[in-house]
Amino acid sequence: TGWYVDSNGLSHGYIRYPNGTFTSFDAPHATGGTWGIFPNNTGEIEGIYFDSAGTMHGFIRYPDGNITEFDFPNSPGGTYSQAFNDAGVVAGLGWDANGLSHGFVRYPNGKFTEFDPPGLGTRCSGVFNSLCGTWPLSINSEGAITGYFMDSNGSLISFVRGANGQMTEFEPASGYWINNVGEIVGTFWDTNSVMHPFLRDPNPTFALRINF
Repeated sequence: TGWYVDSNGLSHGYIRYPNGTFTSFDAPHATGGTWGIFPNNTGEIEGIYFDSAGTMHGFIRYPDGNITEFDFPNSPGGTYSQAFNDAGVVAGLGWDANGLSHGFVRYPNGKFTEFDPPGLGTRCSGVFNSLCGTWPLSINSEGAITGYFMDSNGSLISFVRGANGQMTEFEPASGYWINNVGEIVGTFWDTNSVMHPFLRDPNPTFALRINF
């Protein structure tokens, strides 16, 4: 899945099937465009759409073509649906009235849980400002989530949130992906501002820097 832009400059979601055929789709209230973000293994797709004011909202498209739209409560700055697992659980973020992003989990019954790492700083804000606030990036089959946030010192810190809600903060800086056994890959910057990848084992005492 993904999105494309038509000759009028409007974006639409699409599905490309293994046989090479395409299906185009739009969220029902997507007057400003639709983006397909992530498919799961059941054929469901989560993504975002934009209204006429340019505000983001989340959606789930089901294999039969029906679409459910949703908004993270208390997020007037918009809802960004980022990650999705096979149980239909969405991880994403929304922006509060001050423009600071907060993480959320959306369950298949439509209920939300908001979360932030304890060390979250509030020194900066701005919709789609990926250098501040809480940014969940990946969710695994158990419901564990990884991502990163900016602390009160302006540093990016990784986090992993267990399915039970337990939050662990760790460095290196940016956790990008968590697999079904709890391994996390991401990147960090050294003192010379050079970026490196890392692999974090589920054992919280072990982090491996990968060199090439």
